Amino acid sequence: MRISEETKGVYVIAATPFADDGALDLASTDSMVDFYLDCGVQGMTILGVMGEAPKLTQEESVTFLTRVLDRVGGRAGVIVGVSNPGLDNLARLAHTAMDKGAAGVMVAPMAGLNTEAKVLGYSFNRDGSLLGMDMSGAQKLYLLMLLLLVVGAGVVSAFQVGKAPTALAAVRADLALDLATASWLLSAFAVVGALGGAGIGVAVDHLGARRLVLGGLLLQAACSALGAVAEGAPLLLASRIVEGLGFLTVTVAAPTLIVALAPPRERGQAMAVWGTFMPVGIALVMLAAPLLTPLGWRGFWLLNAAVLVAYALLLAGGTRGAPAGVVPLRPITEDVRATAAAGGPWLLGGVMAAFAAAFFAVFGFLPGILAERLGVSSETGSLLTAAAVAANIIGNLACGSLLARGVSRAQILLAAFAGMALCGFGILGAGVAGPLVYAACVAFSAVGGLIPVALLDGAARHAPRPALVGATVGFVMQGNNIGLVAGPALAGAVAAAHGWPAVALLIAALALAAIALALMLGAQPAETAQPDYGPGRR
Repeated sequence: MRISEETKGVYVIAATPFADDGALDLASTDSMVDFYLDCGVQGMTILGVMGEAPKLTQEESVTFLTRVLDRVGGRAGVIVGVSNPGLDNLARLAHTAMDKGAAGVMVAPMAGLNTEAKVLGYSFNRDGSLLGMDMSGAQKLYLLMLLLLVVGAGVVSAFQVGKAPTALAAVRADLALDLATASWLLSAFAVVGALGGAGIGVAVDHLGARRLVLGGLLLQAACSALGAVAEGAPLLLASRIVEGLGFLTVTVAAPTLIVALAPPRERGQAMAVWGTFMPVGIALVMLAAPLLTPLGWRGFWLLNAAVLVAYALLLAGGTRGAPAGVVPLRPITEDVRATAAAGGPWLLGGVMAAFAAAFFAVFGFLPGILAERLGVSSETGSLLTAAAVAANIIGNLACGSLLARGVSRAQILLAAFAGMALCGFGILGAGVAGPLVYAACVAFSAVGGLIPVALLDGAARHAPRPALVGATVGFVMQGNNIGLVAGPALAGAVAAAHGWPAVALLIAALALAAIALALMLGAQPAETAQPDYGPGRR
């Protein structure tokens, strides 16, 4: 009965009974355990630091915890205190407790370590495991599986972003939509997120990341099914708006869950892998464009609903009992004020808004643009777009490596936005040859992939405190959704009035605004102290 985010109920603090001669009173220990179980407690904690536990020998501690765990027999959870000045003794006692069936262990920080950074720096290895408790191969494999499952939730959610441009021509033909109205099929998906991303982040911090990832998947499934039966633009757009709420919930909760799962030293690489969810998802759903011929766009929407439900079931089973952070017992308004008062979350969100607006101003319409500029069918345009979107993964993974090598976030962002601005003219400028147009698309996507990873990694550093990482990710994703609303809508309006070359100027303006915000972010000190995991931590 391991503790997890689903653990609830009363865990009583149990005493350590002694006989008159100072020896452990094991008979009284049995009576105490029976009494607590008869009272209906869900669990108990033993060997805490405020009682007699620090005075016990290692052998006495093992004897006592073994007696309690054997007596409980799995009928309740038992959390064992394993605090010890000697790290080897601490690790040995923790391994013994868990091997004998403890629900978890608790470790008190050593006296004198008066900040979280010092506690983490002293107590943890480079891989994030407790000193002396190196992760086994099986544990590392399990952790990798959990992380990939979480990333998969983002991928199937990104299907819902990519399905709209993939099926845009079919939807326009079926519902007789003009270009301006059709552009809202892309933008409506992000309306709720543009208004409430930060609020979703606070909800994640309070309700639990795993729970909200699952809820977000199911909400998207319901709305995709509803959109499939829409007979006109109003219901379809309404379903897309609420579907966007589910997407936002997943994309805010999942990074928070990754922070809880990934060892501190691996979080940058874990975030780099997470950052691939959007290009992977969009590319895969665009590669499925040939299914539009037998299924139609409505069948395509229903297929997405089925995939979301199936994945929610897979994720629920695969992550049951996995660590997912602690749900805090504090007022939500306090967290909202603390996050809103910090400068970092606003700057991160602003940069993300500019990126998303520029990216989706191009890729929201790219299948049609390529079909027109290259003289290919709409299906071929979707396949070429999928390949270009996949290039975004190069930037995602490269950013993780650059951050690990000490390249600053500001340097990465400046280079990426400058590259996007130049590529925008290559994609949309008049008179550019077809092969160069497509090469510019691939480069635009690749350099753009640097940006989300840099910003999401920054959320953990610019959160007002560690417990508000979810709220800060919410600001980032709110910026993403503002850009997703504004980008296609602005691009559609500008293209309709002045032609696609004018949209290249829009992208350049967005890039300049983002560069200004990135410079301000670079001058902003990190809000959250980052522990030093280096060899001198002792």
